[in-house]
Amino acid sequence: MWSPPMTNRFKWNVDGSSIGKPGPSGIGGVLRNHHGILLGIFSLSVGILDSNIAELRAVVKAIELSASNCFLHHKHIIIESDSTNVISWMNNPHNRPRIHHKLFS
Repeated sequence: MWSPPMTNRFKWNVDGSSIGKPGPSGIGGVLRNHHGILLGIFSLSVGILDSNIAELRAVVKAIELSASNCFLHHKHIIIESDSTNVISWMNNPHNRPRIHHKLFS
C-alpha cells in the first residue's frame, strides 16, 4: 500500500527486475507529491543484469532524474525500494559490492 510523503516532499517508488540471475532486466519508477499526484515516471530496459543490480540502477536513475530537474532542486526527495540489499548498500558503504562502485558515486 502506497503511503504519501510528508507535505512539501516528493517520493520516488522504484523497482528493478530480471528474468534469471542474470537475465534480461528492466527498471521503473514513479514520482508523486504529498497529494499523490503523479509528477514523473520512467521505464527502461537495462540489459542483462541480476535483480539486485537492476534495483540499484532504478535508484540511481531516480537520483539522476531528480538532480537534472530544476523543479526538484533543494526539495526533499524520498526514494522507496523494496530491495533490502539495495537499501543496505545505500545506508552502509561497507556493504556495497566493489564491482559496482561507479553506480554509488
